[in-house]
Amino acid sequence: MKLCSYFTNVYSDFDIELLYMNSKGVHVHSQAPCQNLLASCLMRSLKGVSSGLFRHDSPAINARYYYKGVQWTLSCFASSSAGAPIAII
Repeated sequence: MKLCSYFTNVYSDFDIELLYMNSKGVHVHSQAPCQNLLASCLMRSLKGVSSGLFRHDSPAINARYYYKGVQWTLSCFASSSAGAPIAII
């Protein structure tokens, strides 16, 4: 899946290991340890990089998924699990 590889590259640029990722349509869930990084900075980077790469790699999706030239909305949700292991979450 292209989206997973895009996100993995962004996480590696921030020196963060992507632990989990699931996407359905335009809704994405990911889990990664982000101790000293603002979630908003990571989200902006994930959305910007993936949007640009999608536009470049798959021009056919532009008409379907892009609204006014953007793929992702400005909204996002980020929460902390305070270091709990994935098995507990």
